[in-house]
Amino acid sequence: MRLDLKQRSGIAILVLAGRLVDGQGERQLREAVEVLVESGRVRVVVDLSGVRVIDSAGLGQLVACARRVGAAGGSLKVLHPQERVTRVMDVAKVLPRFEVFETEDEAVASFSDSAGIP
Repeated sequence: MRLDLKQRSGIAILVLAGRLVDGQGERQLREAVEVLVESGRVRVVVDLSGVRVIDSAGLGQLVACARRVGAAGGSLKVLHPQERVTRVMDVAKVLPRFEVFETEDEAVASFSDSAGIP
């Protein structure tokens, strides 16, 4: 999996591409989120538009990352998951745990409405 970090209006945007599965990507995601949280960057968008496949390990890591960011006083939001990924998240009943946005503009703008986060 490829993971790139973008910054926009003080929001960290993790752009993932490839497979978010056990042994491929889930560890990269965890490490990237940990670095962000340790540096005080707790407004995070995970762009899943390039993720073709996600498994239970990938889902678990996504949930764990959202919890880690939340525990640090922030929020992790999901951007434009592909239909296949959305179905897997729905079947696993993790989709309702996330705010999901179709555009980067909407995801970034949503943070201005977040209580307690400047």
